[in-house]
Amino acid sequence: MRICADALTQMRIETRRGARVRGPGIETGGMLLGAFDDAVGVVHIDVATGPTPDSLLSEAYFEHGTAGAQEIIDHHNRRTRGLTTFAGMWHTHPYGRARPSTIDEAGMATITSLAGGNRRALMLILGGPEPVWNAWRDGTGAPHLYARIVQKHRSADTEHRPAQADRTPGRYFTGGYTYPMKGEADQPQRRRLRWPWRRG
Repeated sequence: MRICADALTQMRIETRRGARVRGPGIETGGMLLGAFDDAVGVVHIDVATGPTPDSLLSEAYFEHGTAGAQEIIDHHNRRTRGLTTFAGMWHTHPYGRARPSTIDEAGMATITSLAGGNRRALMLILGGPEPVWNAWRDGTGAPHLYARIVQKHRSADTEHRPAQADRTPGRYFTGGYTYPMKGEADQPQRRRLRWPWRRG
């Protein structure tokens, strides 16, 4: 996973704006635009957007909306002559661990809802304990990151999936990595979220 500096800056700006406008504990997120390079096994992220106008944001709940999302994807696709398209979603766990809960895992399959013909998408979670989170939000350091590739599968493959993921038949995800998570064992888990990201 390679995230360009501008995309990470866009995520930080949106996080900082959200903290100022809605409060420091309010989750936020958006789309990730870029491309999967199968030749080298890398996903490149060039653009990170903020939440659409119809998104729901609170301390207990974040749901990314759909209003204008396709127009944003189409704009960047035209601008780069087809090189940049929808690649995934990002969201924050302010003052919490950059890692999904079991409930998150049951519901995050809907991340592929904007993937169109693509068979996969990247899920990115940003978090960290208070000193780490505040430092990154305010312009220094880096947050803890969790990345996972969400895979689309045939509906026949979904018969053993938990009921919570039934909103989007035929979709679930595999694999996952956490960065850097230093000292994670010493930090309390303040927030457990799912997609739509609801505290569990």
